[in-house]
Amino acid sequence: MAHLLEHHSLASTIDYVDSGDGDVSAALVREAERRSENLIVMGGYGHSRLREWLLGDTTYELLHNAPTALLMAH
Repeated sequence: MAHLLEHHSLASTIDYVDSGDGDVSAALVREAERRSENLIVMGGYGHSRLREWLLGDTTYELLHNAPTALLMAH
């Protein structure tokens, strides 16, 4: 994805964020706010409702709580 963005003259970096407490969506939101980012690029895919209820759903949480625009690739 970074190569595709760079091909279109969009600067990008690939960073890994440690959630620490296991709440991945909250960690990504905190990091985006800390850096004043204007776009989050991530992979998104769906699971069964039972699995989402048991394990949580980072994609759903980011769609509703992201402080900036999201670009999701399936």
